Amino acid sequence: MDFILTIQAAYAGMNHAIKLIYGDLDKSFQLIRSYLHMVQHCNPDSIIDLETDGDDVFNYCFMALGGCIRGLLLSGRHVVVVDATHLKGKYKGVMFVAVTKDGNEHIFLSYQHISLKNVVEAVFPGVPHGLCTYHLQKNLVRYGANAVAMFQRAANSYKREQYDLHSGQLTLLRDKGAYRKLMDLQPSRWARSHCGVHRYKFMMSNCTEVFNGRLRWGRRLPVCTLLEFVRTLISHWFAEMRSKALARTYPLTEYAALKLDISIEESRIMEVNAINAFKSQLLLVIETMLLIFVLEVVLIMSLILT
Repeated sequence: MDFILTIQAAYAGMNHAIKLIYGDLDKSFQLIRSYLHMVQHCNPDSIIDLETDGDDVFNYCFMALGGCIRGLLLSGRHVVVVDATHLKGKYKGVMFVAVTKDGNEHIFLSYQHISLKNVVEAVFPGVPHGLCTYHLQKNLVRYGANAVAMFQRAANSYKREQYDLHSGQLTLLRDKGAYRKLMDLQPSRWARSHCGVHRYKFMMSNCTEVFNGRLRWGRRLPVCTLLEFVRTLISHWFAEMRSKALARTYPLTEYAALKLDISIEESRIMEVNAINAFKSQLLLVIETMLLIFVLEVVLIMSLILT
């Protein structure tokens, strides 16, 4: 007799296997208070919070490991990128991940089950809240490729004049909805030229998307196992980065040193001959470029040391 495996039976079998290997989904919520206590005990300076309702039913939790906090304070850039990923277990839910980068383009993060709006208003009152340009441009696809290209140029412009030129082109589209929606969202939240603070290179939330991709399987696990999955992953990253850092003899980070080497190689092809006024002016331009390059190196060093 032939046996037909239905989707429902396969799904039930997968959940049963997860229960046997990683624990029961319901019991995991009963253990979360003990788990978070041990995490805080074994990871000094960690910040842990658990929120329940009047019947002691789980609402959300927050966990930021001490290593992530120290990394943020010592070398993290002053921009925090937050994104959400949906959990796939029996009770669903949402996990928010907060990420920033250090001088070597490595990430530090915390993770939580909570409303993003509540976090921004309660923890960072008065701090500018920017938007991911990638997610915004996805909303413009229905207006055509030209609308997306105009938006990208406007969002990434450094000068107001360039922004005015590219954003003004959006008003020439047949459908005026794209321009109105962007203006309703306020350019200060998505345009580099209008941002009142330094966004560094954080115009998109792709650094959180990369981390969420590593959680693809973990999102199906019981809550305690999921948090342990994340903690183990971060600990592995820290151990690997520490080994690489101890092996380095150069004062700059690997990322900064690579940019420095590329700039040096590019400068080798420059040829300057002081023959006339034009050549002297060219020398001045090249000297200015070298001065800008030195200032960039100083800026990178300050980011590493602060």
